[in-house]
Amino acid sequence: AGFLYGDDDPGFWFTGDFDSIEFKVGYHKKLENNFASRDEADFLEKEAGIEADNDRDIYSAMLTYHINDDNEVRFMGLYDRMNTRAESEIDSPLTPGEPLTDQKGADVDTYRLGFLYTGKLGIIEPEFEIAYQGGEAENITTEFGGTLPDQDIEAYALYGDVAVNLTDIVGFKVIPHVGFMYTSGDDDPD
Repeated sequence: AGFLYGDDDPGFWFTGDFDSIEFKVGYHKKLENNFASRDEADFLEKEAGIEADNDRDIYSAMLTYHINDDNEVRFMGLYDRMNTRAESEIDSPLTPGEPLTDQKGADVDTYRLGFLYTGKLGIIEPEFEIAYQGGEAENITTEFGGTLPDQDIEAYALYGDVAVNLTDIVGFKVIPHVGFMYTSGDDDPD
């Protein structure tokens, strides 16, 4: 249901509804976000003196307004705090002053906002979504221990689909549709 909603990682959901309004608020902890296995991460920390800061927390919220039995609008938001970088006290001989590590990563804070409409107007079944992502990446470490400047994140996505449900007219399931999707990519990928 949408570009940015739906997370099945371990976490907590607080859900409820009031008349025609439904809400969900969630917290999820993602543990497997680094490229090293647990054994490799333990080795890096104990033997090589490279500490990994690899926490990732996701906070999400969704508010759905049921206009009637066939039509609804949904507002969604998500905040993703991701630290996937190794910190080392040891300088690289190739790049003095930079940490010695082969674990690339960054501290990335992003937020995503979205709006989704799904409905049914007679035999016409429209669906439309718009989503925005913003945020920044800091402390970017390359795979050889070098660093990159901080970067902003800004992107958009649009989706639309119109289906015509002809099932009742022809006597068997026929639902042709036409749709589109647009994703901008980052506004400044460099």
